[in-house]
Amino acid sequence: INAEYMGVPRDLVIKLLYTENEVGLGMSHNKLSIMFVDIEDFTSMCEKVRSHILIELMAEYLDAMCDVITCNGGTVDKFIGDAIMAFWNAPKKVEHHEKAAVDSALKMSVKLEELNYTWRSKSLPLLKIRMGINSAVVYVGNIGSRDRMNYTLMGDGVNIASRLESLGKIYKTQILATYAIFDKVQDEYLCYYLDLVQVKGKEKTIKVYQVVCKMEDATKDQRNMSCIFNEVMDMMQKHNFKDVMDQICDLRIRGISHQGLEIIFDRAQNNLKTGRTTIINQIMMK
Repeated sequence: INAEYMGVPRDLVIKLLYTENEVGLGMSHNKLSIMFVDIEDFTSMCEKVRSHILIELMAEYLDAMCDVITCNGGTVDKFIGDAIMAFWNAPKKVEHHEKAAVDSALKMSVKLEELNYTWRSKSLPLLKIRMGINSAVVYVGNIGSRDRMNYTLMGDGVNIASRLESLGKIYKTQILATYAIFDKVQDEYLCYYLDLVQVKGKEKTIKVYQVVCKMEDATKDQRNMSCIFNEVMDMMQKHNFKDVMDQICDLRIRGISHQGLEIIFDRAQNNLKTGRTTIINQIMMK
């Protein structure tokens, strides 16, 4: 593929080369799975690491992450600083694209561990990443001007995937997904039902799930944690806030902890103090 096509999805380039269709502005509706990936504390790292080392590190990291995405049928949309935006089911159709996106996220996590192992032996900085995944009907296609176009996505579903990635910082998780993803992968992947979150400017709430691992790889403790979250969220739904606090306190005594449980505990405690019945995390993602 010539340099003129750099930055254009490979599958789209191949499609253009083997058809007589002209490239033009235009978008269509399609259901896709969308992922945002970001490096934790990247700005701080930039201030401490020499530029040539940072460039080499990022090149190796981006190559590895993009390889995983494309090998799993995904399309790398763009790099936004150190962040990666990718999606599945366009321009090439991907069966079970929700599973492909989740599988990619887990494989990216494993690949990063391998990279960090190598970098540690060379005394190079280590990276941590957060990922947000959503599935939704969005606009996909070419947008821009007559002289410059970008094959990309638009829509609320894209924004939600981006906000989920950011939310991982609060919940101290690596991979967060929406119910739209969970609903399609729950038989094959273990996910924790972490919380209900409200998006800024909208009345609807989003069920947030933490993607943990393939079901076949789940440990007994991980399966138990999934049950714990389901029980706690059910008690919150029924406004049994005292029971929520008692159970989480008991878990602390037993040495079982999760940042998501602490966030729910604080909300239940505040409800008891104020007489409110808030079950939604009103962080209000921007």
